[in-house]
Amino acid sequence: MRFNKINKLILFGGSRLLAEFSVYLSNNKGLELAIFSAQRHLHEVVTNDGLTLQSVLERNKIRYYTSQDINKDKNLKAEITRNTLGISMGAAWVFDKKTVGLFAKNHLLDFMGVDLPQYRGGAHYTWQILHQNKKGCANLQIIQGGIDTFHKGPIVKRAEYKLPSSLKRPVDYFVFIVKKEILFLKEFLRELKSGRDFSLKKI
Repeated sequence: MRFNKINKLILFGGSRLLAEFSVYLSNNKGLELAIFSAQRHLHEVVTNDGLTLQSVLERNKIRYYTSQDINKDKNLKAEITRNTLGISMGAAWVFDKKTVGLFAKNHLLDFMGVDLPQYRGGAHYTWQILHQNKKGCANLQIIQGGIDTFHKGPIVKRAEYKLPSSLKRPVDYFVFIVKKEILFLKEFLRELKSGRDFSLKKI
């Protein structure tokens, strides 16, 4: 599949990854950026020096919205064009089919930094530690909308890598893996700009 010519990104959710990727995108000319986040994500510490996501966004003058329910958020529709790509990163909501339909077909994606389908759900790194699993993965999958399709959409792009044996705690996983994930997302952006034809893979 091919994406439309993308000139705007909307990121949904929170996390250290969203914070770092947002800062990178804010310095990327030619791409407009907006963030939709829940209150709990905005107050989460996402940097080594103790900054919250809200502080990072405000310091870098990145436009953001606080949303209690993305499916009822009136600001979202005004932000979307046919050349907009949405990427969810641990968002607090399940997107319903009507919300997904605001985007061009297949233009709302979910980023998952774990092996799919084995670790879809929650507490990913805790489960990996308990299973002594050292396989790192990054995935972008299509959001189809509705709880019945949650984390079940086709995968657009996937990467696998080994995790060092020195990683012991969930926080160790987050710090190491975010570097891999940023590289993965930057590569995806380059592929978008080049007009790559992506092969969809069913889970």
